[in-house]
Amino acid sequence: MSGICGWVGDADPAVLDAMLEAIGYRGDSVDKVIVPGAALGYRWWSGRPGKSPGIHRQGAPILEPRQAIFFNYHDPQVRLDQENITYYRYHPLVLNAAFLGNLSAEDQRILGFGNKTNFQPAFEQRARTPIGYKTVSATISAQLRIEYLTERINARLRRALRMSHKS
Repeated sequence: MSGICGWVGDADPAVLDAMLEAIGYRGDSVDKVIVPGAALGYRWWSGRPGKSPGIHRQGAPILEPRQAIFFNYHDPQVRLDQENITYYRYHPLVLNAAFLGNLSAEDQRILGFGNKTNFQPAFEQRARTPIGYKTVSATISAQLRIEYLTERINARLRRALRMSHKS
């Protein structure tokens, strides 16, 4: 289990330390980033497989702000849980290089350029509808069909009764 905390706006940097201290049970390692108008804190158990070893910091200049947060992840030693593979959660990152400027070979490595370890061509997630949804859907469908059938039977009975009154 890990924890993420922070804010957008203005606050005392000591607030982030207090937030991270409050979630001390979520890990033994801490990483934090404070920039004007925002802060992000991350607490995790070091050495635990599948956990990010920190917060990614942009080293190369970018042409436009991306409004995104990345966790360091491209460590081939990190084993992925089967659930993450099944749901394709750690698929290769798709970036528009037009918004990146002067990336070094190290920057490209950190961002995972050329790393096709977890790439699954033409991936489509299998739809898994919960049993509760299927049950409710089938019940409503059956109810609508019964109402339709009842209306048809009532209409025929009314027609038959009208004809018998005319005779």
